[in-house]
Amino acid sequence: MMRKIIILLINLGLFLSPALALSITIDGDLSDWGIDSADLDNGLNHDSEIAWIPDSPTADWIVENDLDEAYEKTWEEETSGWNFKEHGVHIMGEGATYIDYDEPLLIDTRCGTMWWCSNPGGVPQPSGGERYDVEALYLDDDERYIYFGILLTDNLGALGDLAITVNGVNYGIVIIAHDGLANGSVYKNPVWLTSTWAEKSDGSDIITRIDHNNPGTIVGTADIAIEDAGVSDNGKDNKIIEIKVEKTILGSPSTGDKSDIGYTLTCGNDYIGREMTYDYNTIPEFSTIAIPAIMLFVIYMFRRK
Repeated sequence: MMRKIIILLINLGLFLSPALALSITIDGDLSDWGIDSADLDNGLNHDSEIAWIPDSPTADWIVENDLDEAYEKTWEEETSGWNFKEHGVHIMGEGATYIDYDEPLLIDTRCGTMWWCSNPGGVPQPSGGERYDVEALYLDDDERYIYFGILLTDNLGALGDLAITVNGVNYGIVIIAHDGLANGSVYKNPVWLTSTWAEKSDGSDIITRIDHNNPGTIVGTADIAIEDAGVSDNGKDNKIIEIKVEKTILGSPSTGDKSDIGYTLTCGNDYIGREMTYDYNTIPEFSTIAIPAIMLFVIYMFRRK
């Protein structure tokens, strides 16, 4: 019996040892995703679709740089007019496979109530021009962690929080500290602030940041890095946000589980998101396996005495 318990504990240690892990370092650099500065320049400034493709075959991603080709212009804050006309790549994929993506309009909720309503037909993203452009969102996972990469124009004052729905449960990750909420904090079932001027084309809210008065339950902390991308487009510098969070903090999603992932600037001038799929089963926390094994060992020793 003792020999069997020892073998059990050895197998437990092997099971809990590092398994498949992505070589992604949370340092605000997408190179370890397979997207270096040359790729960013080609993707942002030369409309290369291939430049946006990550190395990992299990990565889910979406790219929406500048305007969708379906629209001629959008509102540009710097000139207070409808004259931002830059078109860019709009695709989404899994691994190296991707399809074209039609970026929806923003619906101005002021329309019909104020004479200065910007456009009754809707506003193409990014409203406000390049200053508010969110270019790309990436997700990948291994057995222990979920990884996110976000590329957007350098606009630290307008960073929103990351919204994640896992198996029907809502979570939020604080990207940058605000209103007493620490950066990296992960909240379950938070109440969200919404855009003050726009909603999505289907009439749903554009959520921006976790409401600090109703943040929900804090369940853990994510690793976050925000750094300069070293590349600019349309005269504006870009930032890279990288995030790493333990799967057990987000409800332990496993192979085939899906999440709605969304990210929005605080103004709601541009939002990005899609449904993404997890590719690996979650390794349970050490305590969920180790504690029963230890209890079994203690019971055995007590009975032996």
